Parts: sequence; C-alpha cells; structure tokens
Amino acid sequence: MTPVAALDAGSDQGALTLALPAGKAARNLVALEGADGYHIIARTSVTAEQARACLPRYASQTTGIELTGVAAAPRNAVA
Repeated sequence: MTPVAALDAGSDQGALTLALPAGKAARNLVALEGADGYHIIARTSVTAEQARACLPRYASQTTGIELTGVAAAPRNAVA
C-alpha cells in the first residue's frame, strides 16, 4: 500500500483527520523522513534524536492522531 493510499484509507474510515490532501501529506512525510535520514548519515544539522522527535510530531499534526508517544521499532527489527 502506498503512503497516499494508507492516508486515504485511514481518512475514509474515520481513523484520522488529514490537515492536508493525502497526496501532499504523504509527499511531505516521505520527504521529511528522507531529508532527516540524509542529515543523520551525513552528520550535518539533524541528529537521530531530533528526527525521532520531529517526524512523529509532524505526522501527528498532519493526521490528527497523537503519535509522539509511539516508540520506534528497534533498529535491527525484522518486519
């Protein structure tokens, strides 16, 4: 399932309330994740701790769901 489809499905089911159209929200979330990943690896302006705080906060604002208390999967977890 694509990020857009997941956001649309959640919105259609009433599980979340999007602050932006699903396509724009998905692009922003994916771009933020990618940019944070780059900066973490390049050791420039974003630390892993900052990314772990920022991305869930933005996702919460975008979806209307409180995600800031959700723990990330362990780094070596198998999906």
